[in-house]
Amino acid sequence: LGLCANFVIMPEVGFGRGFDEFIPRSYLNEKGRRQKRNPGDFETVLDWLDEGLVRATAPDENGERPPLFLYLPPVDPHAPYEKLQRYEEFLPPGSTPPAGPKGWMRETLATYGAPAPVEDPGWRSGLRFIRDQRNRYDREVRFTDEIYGRLLERLRELGVGDKLITAVISDHGEELWEHLAPLTPQQLENAPPHIFFYQSHGYLMTEQALRTPFLLAGPGVPPGLVIDEAVENVDLYPTLMELCGIEPETDLHGFSLVPLMEGKIDRSGWRSETYAFVEQAMVIRDEESGLKLILPTKMGASKGFVPELYDLENDPAELTNIATQRVEDVQRLSSRLAAYLERYPSEEYTVDGAQAEDLLDLLNEFGYGGDMIRAGANEDE
Repeated sequence: LGLCANFVIMPEVGFGRGFDEFIPRSYLNEKGRRQKRNPGDFETVLDWLDEGLVRATAPDENGERPPLFLYLPPVDPHAPYEKLQRYEEFLPPGSTPPAGPKGWMRETLATYGAPAPVEDPGWRSGLRFIRDQRNRYDREVRFTDEIYGRLLERLRELGVGDKLITAVISDHGEELWEHLAPLTPQQLENAPPHIFFYQSHGYLMTEQALRTPFLLAGPGVPPGLVIDEAVENVDLYPTLMELCGIEPETDLHGFSLVPLMEGKIDRSGWRSETYAFVEQAMVIRDEESGLKLILPTKMGASKGFVPELYDLENDPAELTNIATQRVEDVQRLSSRLAAYLERYPSEEYTVDGAQAEDLLDLLNEFGYGGDMIRAGANEDE
């Protein structure tokens, strides 16, 4: 049973594959035009889900309840951030910390931004607006947590609770004004704070966007266990397969977390790097050294993106790009990234032949090229 509160996730374009029933937020009306069910908040989504959930959990003719796979991504928290007044006492506006290190926003505005207007000296109200929006985001997280609790209670009512394996993950995080917006210096000079600093996702590859929740509970998952090793969303599928006793496909990007949860693998036997991709950039993060390399794709380079290297151990806020100071590290990590892309090719990120040369040429253009990258594309890791 599948249901998604994101109206672009439609069964007509393939998202309904494999489901006995898929309930989309958008549908074709009597005039053949696509229409959204509103509102699309998580609370309302549970109402849309309930009839399908009752059908999916109903006993068969032998009185046995069939297996259940439930896919239910809400779209909370997501912009625009709702005020959710009912959480004001629990999460008052002043409880949310400002973005970035103390004083960073004011100092950065003073250096690169527009002068504060007379009606808002020091950008006080502009910065207060950002802090209020960050507080609304916190409330939407709290709202999502609460509604998940209601869903789990409803599943217990339907007799699913005892053997239920629950996974709560996210496809991305959210930038909440912790970094400069990807604008030209001239645009920054004329932008108010909420435009000057970046809010959204899918564009910048900061840790706010990449470090996301990965929560598991149920049979086979030790309660209270925290895994410090680096995991990725691609680990979810093989993990669920092993927890359910199902043999997964071979040559997967990800790994089952069950051996980690059972203490059968130490860090030396686990992955040493993680990856992420969007249309304009690709990322490799060296988990041993704490170095993180962001490389622009051809599209990203056309938009003005340049290679970025951050030392997450010493600069967790990612405020200082050290790519030009550590060219060898850029080359080394580029080589490993190229090898990964060759091993797991896709339509968008295939590094062989002309594509490999494109990556090499792009890095040469920025001054980071070298034979390491070409050799790395042929490594078998």
